[in-house]
Amino acid sequence: MATFAINGQNVGRDATVTLRASTGESVPAETLGLLTDVKINFKNSDVETKTIVGGGMTFYEVIPHGLTLSLSFARYNGNLTNLMTSYRTNWFNGIRVSFTIQVQVRNPDGSVNTYTLTQCKPTRGSLGEFKPDAAVVQTLDFECQDVQDNSGTLGIFSTPSP
Repeated sequence: MATFAINGQNVGRDATVTLRASTGESVPAETLGLLTDVKINFKNSDVETKTIVGGGMTFYEVIPHGLTLSLSFARYNGNLTNLMTSYRTNWFNGIRVSFTIQVQVRNPDGSVNTYTLTQCKPTRGSLGEFKPDAAVVQTLDFECQDVQDNSGTLGIFSTPSP
């Protein structure tokens, strides 16, 4: 993904995205179009309970429920459309394909973080928004089961020792 500077400040980050299908194919996102936007969001449920005993204290919990990933592309070939239509064709023929998606992010300090999103299924997408004098924008959205941080960077929470 392209970056640019405003008054010496980096706006955006370099991101490399690779999709690996459960069927064995590996698809670098740059072969699908010009990757213009990557959004990864956590899906959580908020739970609030109030005890009957102990003074009626309210307890709060956040339960993780996977992630969403949204990719936006400026179309320069038909590969993204081909990927989406092939996925749909396979689904209707009883072939259920999931994706493992790796996202590498280059940080301003030069370090690289690598995240692996697992059990991803396409949920929504756009074959294109066609406007005069503008690039055709295509999107592909996923629901993913989990994310792994493969960066080897500082862990915030330590694992309790037995």
